Amino acid sequence: MSKKNKKPLTKAKKNLLITLLVLVVMGASVLILTLIPTAEQAEEQESGISSSESSEEEETISLLNKQASDVDHIDVVNQSDSFTIRYMEQDASEEEDEENSSFEIEGLDPNVYPVLATAVNSAAKYGYTVTAQKLIGDAADYNLDEFGLEDPVVQMTTTFSDGTAPFSYAIGDSSATGSGYYLLVDGKIYVGDSSEYLKKRRMDFCTTKIVSIDTSEDETVVFSNIQIVNENGEMIIVPQERKGYISTFSMRKPFTCSANDDTVTALQEDLVSVTARSVVGLSPTDEDLEKYGLLNPVASVIYTYKDSTYKLLAGGKDEDGNRYVMLDGGNVVYAVSDNGVSKWVEATPISLREKFVMLITINDVQQLTFDVGSQKYAFTLSRTVNEESSTENSTVYDYAVKGTDGQKLTYKTFQKFYQLLIGEQMLSDADFDSSMIEGKTPDITLTYHYYDTMYEDDVIEFYKSGTRRYLVAVNGDVSGYVTETSVNKMVDSAAQMEEDAYKE
Repeated sequence: MSKKNKKPLTKAKKNLLITLLVLVVMGASVLILTLIPTAEQAEEQESGISSSESSEEEETISLLNKQASDVDHIDVVNQSDSFTIRYMEQDASEEEDEENSSFEIEGLDPNVYPVLATAVNSAAKYGYTVTAQKLIGDAADYNLDEFGLEDPVVQMTTTFSDGTAPFSYAIGDSSATGSGYYLLVDGKIYVGDSSEYLKKRRMDFCTTKIVSIDTSEDETVVFSNIQIVNENGEMIIVPQERKGYISTFSMRKPFTCSANDDTVTALQEDLVSVTARSVVGLSPTDEDLEKYGLLNPVASVIYTYKDSTYKLLAGGKDEDGNRYVMLDGGNVVYAVSDNGVSKWVEATPISLREKFVMLITINDVQQLTFDVGSQKYAFTLSRTVNEESSTENSTVYDYAVKGTDGQKLTYKTFQKFYQLLIGEQMLSDADFDSSMIEGKTPDITLTYHYYDTMYEDDVIEFYKSGTRRYLVAVNGDVSGYVTETSVNKMVDSAAQMEEDAYKE
């Protein structure tokens, strides 16, 4: 019997065979890949334990359980810095209290720097108490890079005071579920707790609160002194002491006038609580101060509230527009939002002063004299107690007014005239100083005399300056410009007042 000859494979059969081989190889590759779980798959597998199995496991896994007093020091290395946290011996007279255990960071003396003790203790806690919520598995079975453990976010090593072997572990990324962090302990991967402070720089343990004044029990907040020095000169604001002035604050430099209450109040609010975005330097050298623009600050502010005085210095800006700030005599350089310091860094005398020449209540004025060249006007007020309207806590007066020649005038008409006088507003021009009136005689002088003789007269002088405005001096200090139109209106109204014919 003869053998049958084999038929050669057709092209179609060859292609079919190759396709089958490829599928077999690909299937094997997929099988191999599925045997190496990712971080997310690992957690899904762990969370897939049956309820009967999970009920037998503890809710937390204790990886290290020591007391604070067992610690000598903890070395922390993260991706931004490295530092050592050291346990401070407790006073023998005090009871051991784990919640208040005191740790310090080497090189960060709390007597020198504003260290946030709670942050240091929080970070230290993870050096002697380490717990996990779940075990992922042996590190050898996983790709550590997927957990942030190939190059750990934080590496911690605790050295104990009793000679026990040091305890080291690594902290990786936040877990896939967002609950906890990946921990690498003794060759195993866990999901456990940690502190964000362990990722920070040593200087970040300093509080970002630069100034914090408790005013919660105060009905009103009035600083006894505010002194600003910046590129616009020196400005001094103090509380208004004179009776009769409507404003709460008074400007003493560069000229004497009422300050703008709204502007000064907003400034005070910024100075009561000054908080930085971040700490940028500790114990700066002159070279550092030069870099931050603080060797020769661009601005400073000194202010006093009750028995405490504060002085802040402002330098240049960082690339994000934050201003470098530090306390005078302090050891910390901060980056503060420019909005938080602009009210004093960019302040001008014009922005701080009251826009009105002088605001004085009519109730305290006994006589008002108005001299216009050779023409002199005098309006005298008298007052009597209104017994029906007055109370033990408040005295109400009835007023009468007489003109220059003693003629009786209508008080309501005088009130309108008076409102015109105190409504005089200064322009925003800042190009003036006291030398501009030296040796000159005022064109118009307005003088306020008061019932209370303990207060001196207030004298407002108007000097012609150009064709459309007057330069104003209050009690000898130049305060700014007013329009010629408004001054002419005052002069005309004074003449009308003499005839009791003033109209709005």
